[in-house]
Amino acid sequence: SEVYCYIWDSNNSSKVAWPGAKMTYDSAMDLWYYDIPAGYVNVIFNNGSGTQTSDLSTPTTNAVAYDNATRQWYTVENLPQGEVEVTDVWGVVGSFSGWGNDVVMTEVSTGVWEVTLELNANDTLKVRKNYDWAVNFGEDGVPNGGDISVQTTGTYKIRLSNIVEGSSATLEVIAQ
Repeated sequence: SEVYCYIWDSNNSSKVAWPGAKMTYDSAMDLWYYDIPAGYVNVIFNNGSGTQTSDLSTPTTNAVAYDNATRQWYTVENLPQGEVEVTDVWGVVGSFSGWGNDVVMTEVSTGVWEVTLELNANDTLKVRKNYDWAVNFGEDGVPNGGDISVQTTGTYKIRLSNIVEGSSATLEVIAQ
C-alpha cells in the first residue's frame, strides 16, 4: 500500500498536487515518514484512493510523529541505539485556534514547556496533553479549570511547569 502526505501553507499554497508526496516506509520502525518543509502548516495523510485523515495542523516543531490510530501528534527523539522514544506533547488551544488546533509547546528545560503566541484581547485558552481533553489545565493551573482570558492584544509567552497530573500545575501567561 501507499501513503501520501498532502501539505499546504497558511496561504493555501500546496507544495505538490493531490494526493501529495509519496511517503517512505521504514519497515524496521513500522512507520511512514516524510519531511515537511518549513512554512507548511497543514497536512492530510491519505492512501491516494479516498481514505484520508481530516485536515490537520502541523505542530510548530519539526520532530513530530502522527499516530492515526489515536489521532495524536507526538514528539520523537532519536536515541543513540536507533530506537524511537515517543514522548507526550503539551499544546495550547483556545478561542484563537477554534478550540481544535493545538499550538505545540517546546520543552525548554526538564518539565518546563513554553510557546509564544500573538493573542487578541478577550482570547481564551487552556493547555492540554496529547491533543486531548483527558489531561488539561486552565486558570490557576487547575485540572479541567476555567478558561484563561487575555485582556490585552499582544505577544504572550505561555509557560507550563510543576506538572502534577490530576492535581496541579503552574500555568503562566506572560506579556512580552
